[in-house]
Amino acid sequence: MTTSSRRNALVVAALLCVAGCKETTSPAERFAVPIDAISVPNTAAPSDTVVVGFRYEASCGAREVTLRLRADSMVVAVFAVFPSGGLVCPALLAYAHRTVTLTPPERSQPFTIVFKQPTGADSVRTIRTPPALTGTP
Repeated sequence: MTTSSRRNALVVAALLCVAGCKETTSPAERFAVPIDAISVPNTAAPSDTVVVGFRYEASCGAREVTLRLRADSMVVAVFAVFPSGGLVCPALLAYAHRTVTLTPPERSQPFTIVFKQPTGADSVRTIRTPPALTGTP
């Protein structure tokens, strides 16, 4: 191997090493994903288990669903990790449906759920206690 060939090989190896390090050490680019098809009951008795449903786009790249739960509220957000340059994404959109079950000890009355949206206003739902039945002694 000639000196010129060795030098070219070292330059190429160094460039590949630097490119590889950049790919693995730089933080992934994240962005918020819209949430739709939200299903939350309007009312729930204090002893009821509540099922909350929602949908988000999940066509290409990784998705992360975050839930921040407190006694009186929950915040739901979905983030996408920007796909790597070598990933080919499908032309058609695919959606993921998720459900979250809230048991009575996990929530108070009333209970507010905020679905974080990347643009515009967040989608807010409140679960209230059903009104008392009339005509009961």
